[in-house]
Amino acid sequence: MRIIGYIEHPTYMVTVFQMDDKFSVKFEKNLLEQTYKYRGGPHMEGIKDVQRIIDAAFVKRVDNIFETMENTRLDSLKVEDGVDEFDEIV
Repeated sequence: MRIIGYIEHPTYMVTVFQMDDKFSVKFEKNLLEQTYKYRGGPHMEGIKDVQRIIDAAFVKRVDNIFETMENTRLDSLKVEDGVDEFDEIV
């Protein structure tokens, strides 16, 4: 797998990879990432074709998924109310 390019975005690091006839688009934000994979073909031959499909509607859906992922991650870190993490030392 090799990096064939980047897609500029103000919020995300977007990296495009190619391996044989497959393309992967990875979105990174803080400690989270999403990867979308595409099979190559007549309508998916290179970085220009990948850039074409990453439009505003696509990025909006990525935003929503990142928001859900972040909420899930934060919820997993919450300590239940009334439960102390450590025993009280007197």
